[in-house]
Amino acid sequence: METVGITYGLRLLGDLCNAIHLLLSVTAILTYRVFRSASKKITKFVHLFLNLVALVLSITAVTAVYTTHVDNGLPNLYSIHGWIGLSTVIMFGLQVETNSIPFMSVLKILQPENWCFSSSRV
Repeated sequence: METVGITYGLRLLGDLCNAIHLLLSVTAILTYRVFRSASKKITKFVHLFLNLVALVLSITAVTAVYTTHVDNGLPNLYSIHGWIGLSTVIMFGLQVETNSIPFMSVLKILQPENWCFSSSRV
């Protein structure tokens, strides 16, 4: 009986993480409209932070769904819905990862002159 409660809780966690991911993604997009009077560094930092939190929640949701399926003996990725969801999370992760480097360079967190393999240190 206890495993049913844990399984239901994990399923609820997956649904909750997906809903919060959607809200955070929309909020991240709207930061450029909301913080018009703020500097570009602040808006980019808020946008990056919200997208990173949304990515963490997406990974948590996929993990919760996978754990629920394993606990119940259900096959994973047995429908097109599962494949589309997993590929969406993977593409979102790649998007956040590839776009974080230009964001950090604008924020002066990651500058080419600070890299250890820069030619200016010769």
